[in-house]
Amino acid sequence: MNVQEKCEIILTKHKIPSCHSNFQIRNFIIGKESSPIAKLWQCIRELQARQETIEALENDYKDLLDNIEIAKLDLQELEESVDEVITEKIGILHNKKKTIQIRKQNRNIERLHKSKNNLDNQRNNILKEMRVLIEEFDNLTAECPYKDFDDESAQLEYWTEKFQKEIVLTQTLGLPPNPELLKSCLALPENSELRKNIEIALLQANKKLIKENN
Repeated sequence: MNVQEKCEIILTKHKIPSCHSNFQIRNFIIGKESSPIAKLWQCIRELQARQETIEALENDYKDLLDNIEIAKLDLQELEESVDEVITEKIGILHNKKKTIQIRKQNRNIERLHKSKNNLDNQRNNILKEMRVLIEEFDNLTAECPYKDFDDESAQLEYWTEKFQKEIVLTQTLGLPPNPELLKSCLALPENSELRKNIEIALLQANKKLIKENN
């Protein structure tokens, strides 16, 4: 048994789908978000992207089906064609050429069918991911009401949780404060508790610096 045959056996028996696992979706795509509303919005983003892909695949699939039908008609036309032969020798050459063209056309049809199967698999993988995302969305909305993307309170919650998570991570790693992160925190609305806390911390740090320099 050669390498290609062994590979075929292994891939037939053990196949890894070309999509994210349920674990990846739940823990890394959705779970890494810092707040419930952020997770809900990420579900929507992921579903939108996959829906667009599905729509594009549908058009590709229809084109491929038409191409298969055309290829079959070309094969039928080739098989039933009758050539005017001038001499017996030329007739033999024509028949050889025709046999080769039929083989090539059959391989072309096989490739088209394989492309069709690949599209089927791709579509099924995307639908599998979408089912997991919808399940996550339903679970989240059961605990946290959905808020529109432009809702002011939702946006404040989203950015506050995001910035707090980055601040905690920076402090845990013992890294100096990120100036751009602090600027973003200070750009939050005046009623933001995070902004107030950052302002107080900066004011205290400034007083300490002045005291040390005196």
